[in-house]
Amino acid sequence: DGSLNNAIGYTLVVLGRSADAIPFLRQAVALNESDAESWNNLASALARAGSVEEAIPSYRRSLMLEVSLDSYVNLVTALIQRERFKEAQETIHEALKHFPGNPTLIAQEKKLES
Repeated sequence: DGSLNNAIGYTLVVLGRSADAIPFLRQAVALNESDAESWNNLASALARAGSVEEAIPSYRRSLMLEVSLDSYVNLVTALIQRERFKEAQETIHEALKHFPGNPTLIAQEKKLES
């Protein structure tokens, strides 16, 4: 069951066991490819386990399925970590169309400008 794998994976991420969460979250997205939350959780686990570059497409997939502030913020953070500043800026502008005036996105934008 994809939702059960997602729940287990998410719990492991929260417990700081991101590497252990990845197989559960990979199974979750394999069982339900249209679950945006599972894609975001997989991406977060990958990023926290040190695979930031691998996390980026999963964040994007999550956003293709469902517009989410959490996924946008996580994607921008990952892009900044990988020094992909132009993409981060473009992603912030896209996110602000959906979440105008959001303080987290504005703070990320100011961080890029400095």
